[in-house]
Amino acid sequence: MTEPSSNVNGQNPDTIERAELLGLYKTAIEEYRFEVNLGWERQKFFVGLNVSLLAAIAGFAKLGGDHGHNALLAGALFANAVTGIVGISVVRKSHLYYQNARAHFQRIEQRLGYVTNDLALQTTPGMKEGHDALPPLARIRTVTMTTLVLGVLAALEAALAAAYYLFGW
Repeated sequence: MTEPSSNVNGQNPDTIERAELLGLYKTAIEEYRFEVNLGWERQKFFVGLNVSLLAAIAGFAKLGGDHGHNALLAGALFANAVTGIVGISVVRKSHLYYQNARAHFQRIEQRLGYVTNDLALQTTPGMKEGHDALPPLARIRTVTMTTLVLGVLAALEAALAAAYYLFGW
């Protein structure tokens, strides 16, 4: 006969008291809120950084100049394209952290009986109705739109970098 697994306190996870579960739930909700806010801040940062740098590069491009000027513009545009790609990676990783935090508090909600009593946290339509039940346009996530914007900007910047470097555009 195998012994039931135990948590760090030496308790069987199935026998954790309700008070302890409520404490874990409060902590899990705080973590969820933190991840939502951090992810949103990162999205704003990378889109704002990319657009701001692109505007500065455009202003520098209006000065005109020789091939060295064009090579510098190409380098700046390429660096900004890389910044956009890094932004995509960071935003996607932040979304993964958010999803993990959400799944954690939802598991605790199930243990507390909140799901069966319709008391579970449902801050978004996807959490309430299920993502697949939403109309097609409502399924588009903010993270998806942010990564799309950053990807389009990165592609545009890479193309402009090539044009400036190769053709002195």
